[in-house]
Amino acid sequence: MNNIINSDDVKKQLEEISNFFNKDSINEIARATNFVQRESKLDGSMFLSVFTLGMNMYGTPTLQQLIGLLNIIIPGFEISR
Repeated sequence: MNNIINSDDVKKQLEEISNFFNKDSINEIARATNFVQRESKLDGSMFLSVFTLGMNMYGTPTLQQLIGLLNIIIPGFEISR
């Protein structure tokens, strides 16, 4: 299995995934359920896309793997609790 991640492939796959879902509807649901509570570069639609890609790539992605995917799209992105 190849463990090298090609950032162009990741960006392309994320774009395809995000185009599959209705971004506005996903973001409305994320706000309505308090999944997203404030403005951020990571909105509900982006989370769904990254998590979906992470599931496809890793099966059961770790938080670090998801953050790694996010950092390809949003360089320097950090998660805080």
